[in-house]
Amino acid sequence: EGTAKYGGKDYDQVGEDGKKIPHGKIGFENLAKLIGKRWQELDADGIEKYKQLADQDMTRYKKEMEVFLTKEAQAGVDGELPSGALAGTAGFYSMMNPQKRKPGVKTEGESMKKKIKKEATVEL
Repeated sequence: EGTAKYGGKDYDQVGEDGKKIPHGKIGFENLAKLIGKRWQELDADGIEKYKQLADQDMTRYKKEMEVFLTKEAQAGVDGELPSGALAGTAGFYSMMNPQKRKPGVKTEGESMKKKIKKEATVEL
């Protein structure tokens, strides 16, 4: 029997078979119901608080994605993939470096970038 540690803290108890040992405090279904009930009971000030937090997180996400896509584009321009890059990410390189692809051919990366922008503009 062991304990999974994250950041020096003990979390889930793990048995010899590697499976998590239930804590017995609350089940997943009841937890989901409790969270739903709390959201329904939240007043306007509470909702506004979480909308502001969501806006801040979306701003952070957009900045991080811009940095990521810039790095991906630079890697594509240099003609090298970062070590450990998956084949599916190759679309980002050709998306950001159109001179290395056939004219008129859309990449997975273009579709993904469009989807990310669309999701980022959806209001809560």
